[in-house]
Amino acid sequence: MIDDLSRLAILNGTDKFGLHDYTPVYFDLLKDLQDQTLRMMEIGVGGYGYPDRGGESLATWRDFLPNAFVVGIDIQPKTMDLGPRVKILQGSQVDAEFLADAVKTYGPFDVILDDGSHLNEHVVETFGLLFPTLAPGGIYIVEDVQTATFPKYGGSLELSEPNMVGFFAAMAEGLFNGKDLGDVAAIERFHNIIVIHKRDAQGRGPTAEDNRYVRSADEAGLARHTASPDVFIDADRLNALADSCDDGQVAIVHGEKRDCRLLQELFLHIDHREIRVHFPTAPIHDAAKSVISMAVYPGQAVLVAGDNDYPSNFAFDTANPRVVSAIAEMAQAIQDEAATANGILMYLSVSQKMQQVQNCDEYIERLAALKSTDRRYYRLAIASAMAKNDWTKTVSLGREALQHHSDDPQFSANLARGLRFTDGVDAAHDMLSAAYQKMPRAMPIINGLASLKVAKGDVDGGIQLHEICVELTRPHARAKRLQDLLKLCRAKQKPEASRRVAEKLLEYTPDDPDALDVLQKTTSR
Repeated sequence: MIDDLSRLAILNGTDKFGLHDYTPVYFDLLKDLQDQTLRMMEIGVGGYGYPDRGGESLATWRDFLPNAFVVGIDIQPKTMDLGPRVKILQGSQVDAEFLADAVKTYGPFDVILDDGSHLNEHVVETFGLLFPTLAPGGIYIVEDVQTATFPKYGGSLELSEPNMVGFFAAMAEGLFNGKDLGDVAAIERFHNIIVIHKRDAQGRGPTAEDNRYVRSADEAGLARHTASPDVFIDADRLNALADSCDDGQVAIVHGEKRDCRLLQELFLHIDHREIRVHFPTAPIHDAAKSVISMAVYPGQAVLVAGDNDYPSNFAFDTANPRVVSAIAEMAQAIQDEAATANGILMYLSVSQKMQQVQNCDEYIERLAALKSTDRRYYRLAIASAMAKNDWTKTVSLGREALQHHSDDPQFSANLARGLRFTDGVDAAHDMLSAAYQKMPRAMPIINGLASLKVAKGDVDGGIQLHEICVELTRPHARAKRLQDLLKLCRAKQKPEASRRVAEKLLEYTPDDPDALDVLQKTTSR
C-alpha cells in the first residue's frame, strides 16, 4: 500500500515516483506538516523548453499540502494554470535579484526544493542565496544530487569544487564534530536526495532522538544499535553494523572530534547505482546498498538500515523487484478517475519501458475524454491510428496536433503520410513542401518529402533530400541510413548517386559488401 503523497504523484504524473523513489522519502519528511499553512518553493517546473509541459510536481504539492501556497520557478516560460494556490515565475536559480524578489513577494518559504538545473555550481550557489531566507525551522531539499559525479553537470568522482555532495558532506562532517554552522541544524542523506534543516526561531534544532526513523523503530520495538564514532573510520565495523540491522532498524552514533572520511565516503556512495553510470569500476562502499538514510546532528549521526538499491532514471532497471512493485502500484492507482492526463501519460511512459502495455487504446480514449492536447497524447494516438492503417483518423489527429504544436515537425510528417493514403501523393507532397520551407532542417519533414518525391517520379530530388538527412543524422547512425539510401539508388538505377553514396558509406563501414560492389562495377566500366 503506497502512501498518500506517492498516490498523488502517480495521479499527477510526476517522475518523483516510478522513475525515482522520492515521494516515500518526502512523505515521511513532510507528513507532519501536511495540514499546516505553508509556503513552498520548487526550483524547476519540468517540461524542458515546452511552455505547455511540466508542472506535475507542483500539482502534487498543491494536492498534498491543502493549506500551502506553492511557487515554482523555471528558466523557461510556462503557460499552465494550476489554480490560485500555485504561482509559476520565470527566472534563473542563480539570479540573486530574481530570487530575492520572489522571496520578498511570496516568502519566506517553509520548504524549498531544488529540482532545477542539477549543475553542481548552481546547486551550491542557490543554497547560499536561499537558505538564509528560509523560514526558521524550515526544510531545504536538494534533489537529483547524483549529478555530483556526472561530468556534464560539472561533477566528478573526486568531488572537485564546486561539488554539491562534497559541499554538503563537508558540512555534515563539521556538524558531527560540533562545528558551529549557524542556522544549519541537521543534514539528512537519502538516495539522490540531501535535506538540510534550519534552526527554529529559538535557535533550536532536532537531535538524533527526534529523528522520525528512530521514533518509528522505538515504537515498533526494533533494536537500536549504538556505536562509537570510530564506526566511521572502521569500514569492517560499519559493514557489520549494516548487516546486523533489519530494514527500519537504526544505529545512533555519538561522536567527538575526529577524522570522518568514512562518513563522507558513505555520504557519496549512497548514490552507488548512478556513480556506476560514469565510473563502472569506481570502488563503492559495501554498506552503500544497506543504508537507506543518514542523518547528521551536532555530535550525533543516525544510520537507517534498508534496501538502498532503487534505480533512478539515469540507471533504470525494469527487472528490479522494487521497480516492478512500483509499476504495479502505478497501474492500480491510475485506474482512479482522478488520474490526470499527465498521470496517464507518465504511467504509459514507464510501463512501456517494461513492455507491459501492448495496447494503449483504452488510455488514448481516456486522454481524449480529458481533452488532452499534450504532444505525448498525439504521438500515441497517431501511432495507434497508423498501426491500424486508419489514415482518415491519422489526418484528423495530425491536423489537430498541428493546431496546438505547429512547431513539431513529426506531426507534419504524420499528416503527410495520412494525406498520401487519403487525398493522394500530390496533396501530401504540397503540404510537406510548405512545411519544408518553414523548417528546412527538420529531419522528419525532409525524410517524408524525400519519399514523396521518389513516389512522384522525382528520384534525383528525393535522393538529394535523403543525402541531406544523412548529414543531419548522428554519426553513429549514418551507416544504416546510407545503406538504405544505396539500395534505393541501385533500385532506381542511378549509378552516379550510387557511387557517391557508396563512397560515403565506406567512410563509416569500410567493408560494406554492397558499397564495395558498387565501386568495383563502376570502376571496371
